[in-house]
Amino acid sequence: MAPTAPLEQLNKVIGALMLGTFVNSMLYMLEILEVIKYYKWFSKDSKTIKTCIFTLVLLDTTCTFAEWACIYLYGVTHWGDLAYLGYQNLAIPIYAYTTGITGFIVQNFLISRYYKLTNRRYVCVTLVLMSMAATVGAVWSGTRILMVTDYAHRNLVVHAAILWLVSSAATDISIAAALVLQLHSVKSAFRETRSLIRRLIFHTIRTGSLTTSVAICVLVTFLIDTNANICTGLAFTLGRLYTLTILFNLNNRRILKDGVESGSARNNNTPTGADISLHGITVHRTAIVHIDDEQAPSKHEMDDKRTPDYGPFNNYSNSHSDETVMVKK
Repeated sequence: MAPTAPLEQLNKVIGALMLGTFVNSMLYMLEILEVIKYYKWFSKDSKTIKTCIFTLVLLDTTCTFAEWACIYLYGVTHWGDLAYLGYQNLAIPIYAYTTGITGFIVQNFLISRYYKLTNRRYVCVTLVLMSMAATVGAVWSGTRILMVTDYAHRNLVVHAAILWLVSSAATDISIAAALVLQLHSVKSAFRETRSLIRRLIFHTIRTGSLTTSVAICVLVTFLIDTNANICTGLAFTLGRLYTLTILFNLNNRRILKDGVESGSARNNNTPTGADISLHGITVHRTAIVHIDDEQAPSKHEMDDKRTPDYGPFNNYSNSHSDETVMVKK
């Protein structure tokens, strides 16, 4: 039987991985629920977006199963094996590859939303290059781990990890900042429209800052102790957070639409503004105008009772009809 590993080493290698796997599993189930909502609510979305979501779910499923296998190998199959504890099994590079590709897909989806909103090519090209740098760093990190599996030589991955995590965090911050600035530049005289824009800004900051914060924490913990798995446990959740970002952005259209419709119902005859297309969400607002059923006769016509064509004028009504004209502002 292999000698029992000291508790401190078990905590550094297995403990953080186990906690990261638990949190990742909960995020994965939340992701599945959001995917079900998406396909139920937006079945008419383009095939490109549907394929994108399917690819992300496939990548996250692969990563999650790899993480479960990682914990099983460390905690069951090779329990207490000191030699195996110093070895990075195949699940570690798999999570690096899948997380890097997932981040690239999600970031470029948000960049495409920004491009459709602003048509600023140079900004979008810069953001795409930053996203590509993060993906290269992730693939580089996974490849280095495949080549050098010993934890003692894990410092060889430092440069690749810095490229991956710094580029990823910088891309997330830049995308969120670009979207917030664009949303903030939209002006409206209507209270409901301003409220909608504020909610979109808050949603953009919240989703963008979450992945950025996790990426920075992963980098800091890795640089503090390259031989511990605290950084890996945190990074286990990064791919699911990216996928949830795109799902929240897509499913948020339904929530915002319901909010706008309920607000319009409460203010039935109040002009509310204009069409707004922001962040992939189009809000249609209408003005309601009441018109008369028929044109009332002029005072001259009322006085001129000698004209037989008019007949009696006592049938004219001053009341308005229920007809409404939907005027697109």
